[in-house]
Amino acid sequence: MNFPCRIIPSMDVQNGWTVRHPCGRGLRLIVLTASAVPPMGAGLRFSFVVVSVVIITPMVRVAVIGSGYVGLVAAACFAELGHEVICVDNDARKIAVLERGETPIHEKFLPELLARHRGHRLRFSGSVKDATRASQAIFIAVGTPPSENGEADLSYVEAVSREIAQAIAAHPNEYRIVVEKSTVPVDTSQGVRRVMELNGAPTDQFDVASNPEFLREGTAVTDFLYPDRIVIGADSERCITLLKKIYEPLTDGSYYKNKNIIPEPDEVQIPARLIATSAKSAELIKHASNAFLAMKISFINAVAAVCESVGADVGQVREGMGADVRIGKRFLYPGVGYGGSCFPKDVKAFRAVAQHCGYDFRLLDEVMKINDEQRQRFIKKVRNALWILKGKRLAVLGLAFKGGTDDIRDSQAIPGCRDLSR
Repeated sequence: MNFPCRIIPSMDVQNGWTVRHPCGRGLRLIVLTASAVPPMGAGLRFSFVVVSVVIITPMVRVAVIGSGYVGLVAAACFAELGHEVICVDNDARKIAVLERGETPIHEKFLPELLARHRGHRLRFSGSVKDATRASQAIFIAVGTPPSENGEADLSYVEAVSREIAQAIAAHPNEYRIVVEKSTVPVDTSQGVRRVMELNGAPTDQFDVASNPEFLREGTAVTDFLYPDRIVIGADSERCITLLKKIYEPLTDGSYYKNKNIIPEPDEVQIPARLIATSAKSAELIKHASNAFLAMKISFINAVAAVCESVGADVGQVREGMGADVRIGKRFLYPGVGYGGSCFPKDVKAFRAVAQHCGYDFRLLDEVMKINDEQRQRFIKKVRNALWILKGKRLAVLGLAFKGGTDDIRDSQAIPGCRDLSR
């Protein structure tokens, strides 16, 4: 069997090579004998006696811009699926930390994935342009913090889009897709496209898509690899095809047949379900989902207040409600209110989107009002129990916004501590 190819040593097949055709299709071969003959053209000509052939889904060259909770997890998980990944950040210190083998955030299974793929399928860089030139799919996972009026600040998204466009304009020899992974308002994909076109990217050499993340801090790796659903939003069949290819190991179930994979959590759907939509629909799915989950938290906190007033057990009420499959038990846990880097800003941003569209989303106002009042209800309970707080020592166990993470952004615990110290 003779054909032009290039040989890459295989680490997981004894006495074998990974053989890549010029078209990029991968074949993994276990070789009994092999003899080389002189080079021909741009490749090499080899002769093989082949014992077995395994067809491997071709990998995709991926860049992830941003190495925060979303970007770093996505980069590590894309590498776990077999893709070649470059994770980019403009913080040189963070890149140095990652290259040293350290993990800058607390996330279950993330250290294992970084150790497994760092220096092989996963590399780190400070250059958006270099990563763009080397990649077929560029995922934007930068911050979108809230502005004073509650709208999402998209300045980081715009800045990265400009750099990507300049890299594509300088090397317009390959089709690429630019994918929003950050949580952004509806129609951001059109804004990204306009910025890229204005900065010289040829319109026929790229598409913009939305691929929202549904990752919970603390379980983000398993959420990525064992998702409830994968949403891809694009207005081009060419773009959708490439996105489907990226997630194919999850949607065709091939990832789950490998050895040494991340352990399967309870109650997951295998293979993963993929939902293809327009870009605008995908953007709305993310904001609407987070707003709805925040609403469930505020609702059960309001129910807890009623339970206290009448002497009922909110735990029993929650159990009875959650047993209904239409409601479900998730996010029905009363507490001091939701926090973190997602729900507070996403509820405000979704309300701002509605206002721009001329709709007064009053339900979201009540969700935020109940959440703010819940912390004050907790402080009142403490004062009622201890009467005078001055001179008393109080211990607070945990400042993160929830268990399983070290993220203290918008944690209800921090203003709660301030209130108790006054």
